Amino acid sequence: MTVAVVIPAYNEAATIADIVRRARQQVDWVMVVDDGSGDDSAARAEAAGATVLRQLENQGKGASLWRGMRHAIERGAEAVIPWTPTASIVRRIFPSCWPRTGAIPSA
Repeated sequence: MTVAVVIPAYNEAATIADIVRRARQQVDWVMVVDDGSGDDSAARAEAAGATVLRQLENQGKGASLWRGMRHAIERGAEAVIPWTPTASIVRRIFPSCWPRTGAIPSA
């Protein structure tokens, strides 16, 4: 089964590469939807191994997740996990994606 995770990102250059690297250890495919960031979030995510979709203007987390999940399914993902950092399910599936301090990065 091909499992993908979709991570919406808006100005997350400081944390996105680490999140992508950690997520790649646990799923087949990591996709970041850059939601009109003004920093280099997209470039850092791509350099860390994510497939990156870019939205020219900020459209919000919901639109980013929807676009990424649709893209993943259209390209063969059999299961897609939407990355919502506050959701407890993501913390249980990806416990290594959070720093040991317990802080939850925004993505």
